[in-house]
Amino acid sequence: MAAWLPGSEGITFLTRLRTAAVFSLQKQTDMKRSGHQKMQLESLEHAALRPVVWVAMAVMLLAAAIAHPANAADDAWEFDPEHTRVHVTWNHMGVSRQSARIEKLYGSLNFTPTEPAAGRIEATLIAKSLTTGVPVMDKALHSPDFFDVERYPHIVFRSLSTRPMSDKTGEVAGELTIRGITKPVVLSVVWNYTGEHPLASFNPIYAGKWLSGFSARTTLKRSDFGMMLALPLVADDVTVEIEVEFLRRIPTTVPASGSQSTDQ
Repeated sequence: MAAWLPGSEGITFLTRLRTAAVFSLQKQTDMKRSGHQKMQLESLEHAALRPVVWVAMAVMLLAAAIAHPANAADDAWEFDPEHTRVHVTWNHMGVSRQSARIEKLYGSLNFTPTEPAAGRIEATLIAKSLTTGVPVMDKALHSPDFFDVERYPHIVFRSLSTRPMSDKTGEVAGELTIRGITKPVVLSVVWNYTGEHPLASFNPIYAGKWLSGFSARTTLKRSDFGMMLALPLVADDVTVEIEVEFLRRIPTTVPASGSQSTDQ
């Protein structure tokens, strides 16, 4: 979703190189796995922590990445639906702010922490899963006056480009389609994390699993998508806030009888 290098206060160049080294080493380990054989990521990290070794390895890996870009399939991520939220709010007659959430979505992210500028995302949201928690209001929002979910069951976002703003933030431009109408939209995005799952240090089922997390925000005009009812009494501007986590898909090698590879 984002295309800038992750950062935090006080981050150093050597920290960036270590991230590149560990991620690339883990990628090589993933490709070599077959059956129940598995190399522990902890051993890779231990080796990467030796300054001379991991600095030299990072330089070589970065040089190799420039000469031989990784396949997109190597860096495929999937939405973690249990930790992804799409929340929308709007001004209701100047009296309060009302809200709804979209509960079902799917899609994919192609993203390499060492080459984030190449990242791209496509997401499909299920319009009928939009809910306020109030059945009468849900019925109105699902109707032809608003999302018309029977005719247009999907809301689709496709990214087109990313503009870095800082180490941790950027703007992702793309196309948003609602009710069959496609409009440009820009998401303000914060890159929160990319790395081995934070629970891996004490729960072995998470060992070797890589996680990325982002927060995003934008403002849309509902009138751009043909939702005109109650304007201007109920606001035209709708704020969209997204909290999303992605799990990295692990490429595996097909046994000797085949030459293709599949993703778990």
